[in-house]
Amino acid sequence: MKKIFTILSMILLLMSSSLTTYADSLTGTTHEQGMRYLIKKGAILPDTNNQYYPNAIVTRGQFASFLSAALDLPETTMNPFKDVVGSTRQDIAIRRVANAGIVTGYEDETFRPNDSISRQHMARMIVRSLNYLKYDTSKIPTTLSFADTQDIAIAHRDAVAIGVALGIIKGDTQADGTYFKPGNNATVGQAATFVFRLMNAVEAAKPVTPAPPTVQAPDPTPATPPVQKPSPVPAAHHKYIVPTTKNQTIVSQTSYATLAEAMKAVQTNEQFVMEKDTGRVVYMKSGIVFANQYVEMTLNSNRDRIGAATNSQMEYVNSDGKKVTVSFANQVGTIDLNDKIELIPTGLIVERDHYTMNANGQLIHHLVSNLKEGKTAASYVVGKAPAEMKKNTKYYSWNGVFFTNKNDKNDYFDYYNYYQFLPAFSKTNYTAQELNNYILNMLSGLEKTGSSQYKNATKRSKLVGLGTIAKNMEARYGVNALMIISLAINESGNGLSAKALEYNNLFGLNVRDTGDQKDYFKSVEANVKALLTDYWIPNYIDPTGKFANGAVFGSKYLGFNMKYASDPYWGAKAAGHYYRIDTALGRKDAKNAYKIGLTRSDKTNVLSSASGGKSLYQYRQKNYPVIIKNDRLNNVYEIIADKHTNEKVVSGYISKDAVRIIKTTQ
Repeated sequence: MKKIFTILSMILLLMSSSLTTYADSLTGTTHEQGMRYLIKKGAILPDTNNQYYPNAIVTRGQFASFLSAALDLPETTMNPFKDVVGSTRQDIAIRRVANAGIVTGYEDETFRPNDSISRQHMARMIVRSLNYLKYDTSKIPTTLSFADTQDIAIAHRDAVAIGVALGIIKGDTQADGTYFKPGNNATVGQAATFVFRLMNAVEAAKPVTPAPPTVQAPDPTPATPPVQKPSPVPAAHHKYIVPTTKNQTIVSQTSYATLAEAMKAVQTNEQFVMEKDTGRVVYMKSGIVFANQYVEMTLNSNRDRIGAATNSQMEYVNSDGKKVTVSFANQVGTIDLNDKIELIPTGLIVERDHYTMNANGQLIHHLVSNLKEGKTAASYVVGKAPAEMKKNTKYYSWNGVFFTNKNDKNDYFDYYNYYQFLPAFSKTNYTAQELNNYILNMLSGLEKTGSSQYKNATKRSKLVGLGTIAKNMEARYGVNALMIISLAINESGNGLSAKALEYNNLFGLNVRDTGDQKDYFKSVEANVKALLTDYWIPNYIDPTGKFANGAVFGSKYLGFNMKYASDPYWGAKAAGHYYRIDTALGRKDAKNAYKIGLTRSDKTNVLSSASGGKSLYQYRQKNYPVIIKNDRLNNVYEIIADKHTNEKVVSGYISKDAVRIIKTTQ
C-alpha cells in the first residue's frame, strides 16, 4: 500500500504544480482542478476547438472512464455487459471498472453507458473505488444533515455520508439550508471534481488494512453416505467436440456428452465447441460471426432489426448454442444459430477485413471473404487516410470510426471521413456543368477499357445528365447534389445496371435482399425525386422518421447505412465516390468543408432561435451528426436543421454543451 500512496502523491504533486501553467477556457472555473487532473490522465479530450464542456451532462460510461484512468485499473478479459462489447476506449474502461467491482449493470445484463448518472449514484461508485483501494471506511460516521436527506435513496445514504466526511462531496448552500440534490444529473465538471477529491482523500490518509477474519473450525458433521454416480455416457454417443488449435490448425480434440460440459471445457481462445455430427461451431471464447448469406439481427437495446449482407463480419460476444450475441459496428444483438451464419474462432482466423494506407495517402479497405485463408478478395478507396495512420501497417475497425493496431495497443485513433459523415442538407460547390463533365469523362474512361459491359457507356449510361438533375433537386429540396450522384454511381454500376437501364432505378429503391421488387420509374428525374421525397427526407433525414439514425452515408454504427443497405460498408463505398469526384474536380468541397459535430446525449432539443423559441424537434440518439453554421454565438450553435420547415431547409439552435465538434478528414 505504501507504494500505491507514494505513486499517488507523486501524481498529485506533479498535477498540482502544473494546474496554473497556462490560461484557457477552464482557468478560474469551479471545476478547473478536477478537469485538469483528468485531462492530464488522458480521460478527458478536447474537441477540435480545444473545448472541454465541463457543464455537459456526464454519462455512466464517461464517469466509468474517469475512474478507470484515475485508478490506473488493469486490463481484463471480463465482459459482463451485453451493450459494452466493442473495442473503444470507453468500452475498455467500463470493463476494467466492472472487473474492479466499482460498477454494476442492470438485471438485463446491460450497462447503458449513454445514460446520465445522478449525484447519488456517483457517490456509490466513489465509495466502491475506496473499497478497491482498500481504504477503511468502517469508522467514518454516516450521519447526514442535508436539507433533502430524505430524498437520498436509503441504499445510497451511507455512500453519500462517507463522501461528505472525506470532503469528496459537498452540497449546494441556499437560504433555507444545504441541499445534496441526489437525483440531479451530474455534469462532467462535477464528476471530475469528485474524482479529484477522491484521489486527494486517498493520498491524505493511509488506509488501514483490516485484519484477516478469524477462521473457526467447522462443526463436526455426520458422515454423508456415498452418492451413487450415474454411469458416464460412452464416448461413442458424445454429441460435442472441443478442438484445440495452434497456428490456425486443430492439433487435438476431446468429446463431451452435453453442450454444458463442452462449453465448460473451453478455457482459451484456441478452443471452441462444435457439433460432432455437423461440424458446426456453436460456442467459442472469441472470434467472428460470418454471414454466409443475408441475415437479420435483433438489437438488444430496442428489439429493432437490422440486416447484414453476405460476407459481413460481426464481432462475436457469446452463444448459448441456439442464439448468438454479436456486436455489429457497436450495435449489439442476437442472431439465430443456423446455416446463414458461421462462427469462426480466433484460433482459426488467418486474417479479416482491414485497412492500410497507400502511397498516395489514401485509406484502403481490404475485404477478406475467407477468414481461414486470409486473402484479400477486393478493396476500395475510402478517402484520405487520417494523419495518425502509419505506413506499412494494418489497422482494424469494427465500426469504421475507431481504429486499432493489433500489434501495438497504444496505436489507436478515431477517424471521421468527411464525406461519410457529411449531413445531407448541405451543398456541393460544383456546378451542374462541372458534374456533367465529370460523369462523361468517367464513362469515357470506362469505354476505353474495352470491356463489353462498358461499350457505348457515354451513350447508354443513365448517369448522363445527372449533374443537372441533381443540382436542380439540391436547389429545390436542399439535399447535396454530389451525395445523390455518388449514391447513383455506387448503386447502379455506373448507370449501366439492368435496373438502371430498364427501370430508371439508380438507387436500388425497393430492390431488397429479401426480394427483388423491380421498382420502375418513368424517368431518372422521377427516380431522384422519389429518393428524396419518399425515402431520404421523410424517413432517413428527418430525426422523427422511422429509419432515422443520422442524415449521413455513415456505417452500421450510424447514418443511412444502418437501415438503407445491408452491406456494412455501403456508406463508406458511397463516400469513396464523393471523395474521388471532389479530388478530380479540384477539392472545392474539401477546401470549403462544413464544420460537423455529434450530439452528446440521446435527448437533444433543437430550438427555433438563439434566444430559445419553440422546439423544432429533438434528436433522440447520441452521436447524431449536425452541421455547425455559426459557432460564434453565446452558449448555442447555429446548425442546419435536419427537419424541413414549410418544405425548406432552415437553421436551428442547439446548446454548445450538447454537441462535440469532431475532426474530419477530407
